[in-house]
Amino acid sequence: MKLNISSLLAVLFLFACGSSSGQTDISAQVQLYPTGLIPGVKVDHSVGPHSRLSLRVGANIFDHKDLGVQDSEVGDGLGFSLGYQYYFIEDKTGLHLELKNDVWWNSVAWVNNEALTSGDTDIIVIQPTINLGYTFIIGSRVVISPSVGFGLEWNVRTMGEPTGEGPIGLVGLSAGIRL
Repeated sequence: MKLNISSLLAVLFLFACGSSSGQTDISAQVQLYPTGLIPGVKVDHSVGPHSRLSLRVGANIFDHKDLGVQDSEVGDGLGFSLGYQYYFIEDKTGLHLELKNDVWWNSVAWVNNEALTSGDTDIIVIQPTINLGYTFIIGSRVVISPSVGFGLEWNVRTMGEPTGEGPIGLVGLSAGIRL
């Protein structure tokens, strides 16, 4: 199953425009983890006084070095995230918790020095995380939101030799506008 980026962008657009009864933030986001980074576009839409749903479309770019199954694992892929955020303040600023799940379609170029082999593996990754963030509003519409998170990476489908998976820590920053 290949990722259809135009379908994801259509869903992102519908998610942002789907309801006039709540605030919507559209942001550029980057998350860093010890062996990679995840840039993307994120939409957060209010669905209650303390609640928001989030959708992100992005890329996952990584270099596991020797921390994976193989001696070297370098790759990238496209994917998306769905999340639920709970804000402790009704105006959707300040401290919030987010439960999120990412799905990535990654390609990994790997090298195994001991066996003198190398190759490519395609993986589908599920990445559930819990994130703690803090949202600032600058002026009336600029939104800045740093976050930290922890979760797990599971390679749910591997086409080729096994590659790294396991616990993941993330540090992120979103910047955008509130509509």
